[in-house]
Amino acid sequence: KARLQMLHFSKSVPTLHKNLLARVEALRDACTQVRGSAALRRVFGTVLRVGNYLNHGVDAPDGGGGVEVRGFAVESLLKLRDFRAAQGGEVSALHCVVLHLLPVEPNLPAQLRAELRSVLVQQSSQDGCGGPGAGGAGLASGGIADLRDAVGRFQSETDLVQGEIERFPDSYRLEGDPQDGAGPLMVLQRLVEDVSELARGLEAALAEALTAAWSLLEYFGERRGAPPQIAGWGDDAYQAVE
Repeated sequence: KARLQMLHFSKSVPTLHKNLLARVEALRDACTQVRGSAALRRVFGTVLRVGNYLNHGVDAPDGGGGVEVRGFAVESLLKLRDFRAAQGGEVSALHCVVLHLLPVEPNLPAQLRAELRSVLVQQSSQDGCGGPGAGGAGLASGGIADLRDAVGRFQSETDLVQGEIERFPDSYRLEGDPQDGAGPLMVLQRLVEDVSELARGLEAALAEALTAAWSLLEYFGERRGAPPQIAGWGDDAYQAVE
């Protein structure tokens, strides 16, 4: 079984690495785009104004004049479409935000789509609406914790090949091959070296992506301080990013 697994891994390394790297880059790009989107900040500002008016009767677009402006949790954005007027229940708080924005920002939807393209690609993959292969390469094919585990498994498969070489070297030598000849054993050793280098690259890319994710959490006030190492991320931090 171990040998079959090793052979399957050796054949699938290019595709597996390509998809893992695409998922890591999707995470990094999505976090960076959310952090840097001017259009999204405009939406947040309007949500803040509408929310303060609906919940507290405060209309303070500049947050000045001694008027207390109350913030909102990011997850509460999902509730805007469910918050409806007592009469005329078809109109939600989300409609109010849109009605505030579109007259003065008619190009805002297109700007959001342009600035958050990686985020939207991931959502399309999660909904099953992405293009060919979107689910395979997209972050939505697993989630951040699953992505971390998949990168770890890539290295573990390499360790499996190395273990096979060390335990059963004679099984991979052809009859008449010299001890240091370029036979199957040497091919496997080169595979280990090449995949180990790819694994280190994936780990570095994942660390960069998680740094971008941590910066996003800081941006939303969810976390403070320096980002932890990959092993120091808890499930609550992954869930907060997602």
